[in-house]
Amino acid sequence: MAEIAIARRYAKALMELGKEAGITETLAADLEKIRDVLQAEGAQLATALAHPALLPSERRGVMEAVLERVEVHPHVANTIRLMLDKGRSELLGGLIQEFRLLADEETGRVRAHVTTAFELSDSLLADVVRALEAATGKTVLVDTSIDSDLIGGLVVKVGSIVYDASVRSRLDSLRQALLTSPHIVPGEA
Repeated sequence: MAEIAIARRYAKALMELGKEAGITETLAADLEKIRDVLQAEGAQLATALAHPALLPSERRGVMEAVLERVEVHPHVANTIRLMLDKGRSELLGGLIQEFRLLADEETGRVRAHVTTAFELSDSLLADVVRALEAATGKTVLVDTSIDSDLIGGLVVKVGSIVYDASVRSRLDSLRQALLTSPHIVPGEA
């Protein structure tokens, strides 16, 4: 919990720099580039950076190579360097996540994850997005996944709220209702 609070402080400081310069979206995109590099190929780089046997100077050297390769705004690079200097490299993922939340809040966006049993058509996905935007009053950014165990319907997660309109959920509810209801045998009274 304390780690999230620390990552949030770095994210807020970076957000203030971004707001002052009018480059919040640029910083968010640059942090996403860093995340993509850290998570590429099974997150080997992120795992290596977190390894306790890696000396701070080696950790800094690896990140400098990443920053050189990715070409990010100096505010992002300097924030990452500061975190490394303070021994906070394990909080890079938290910084990226917290900054994304702050940027979304600043721009009136919300992220939603839609899970369906089958791939949604573009028009149906657009309908889902419109319904979510009407419900939240914000611009909705959606990512999707497929889970054939749902049987049909969909599950939508917006922030910490989950809307479950799946067939699997309805069948589970029906099963639970049948298991907890008193059994009435015909002919008995």
